[in-house]
Amino acid sequence: MRAFILFLNHSLSITHMHIHDNPLLIRCIALREGDQWVAVCLPYSLCAQASTLEEAKSKLHDQIHDYLCDALSGPDRRHATYLLARSAPLTYWAMYFLARVLGQFMLKNRVRMFQVCMPIAPLAH
Repeated sequence: MRAFILFLNHSLSITHMHIHDNPLLIRCIALREGDQWVAVCLPYSLCAQASTLEEAKSKLHDQIHDYLCDALSGPDRRHATYLLARSAPLTYWAMYFLARVLGQFMLKNRVRMFQVCMPIAPLAH
């Protein structure tokens, strides 16, 4: 089994991201609630809220980055097994896969699926 550590680069953006050869693709969903967008990271049960979709996605990207850094190399690394296995509630996963099946065109104004890429690199021994 190969060990992996995040390849950190603070200049990453969701729309124009230069990624390493082995990106970690993280499934996310954004839901419109009134005049706000709520972006949810499904594998780690994180969420961010903003008035625009792009801002919610950007906030969530930053949150995922910080979360993974803390879980893998920060003070919480001894709890990494638990932190990396905590998942969003089943209802969010169901919405994600329902949106995939129905197609984004039916839910276009209320639900968006997206993936966040987190570059990773093999841990040097």
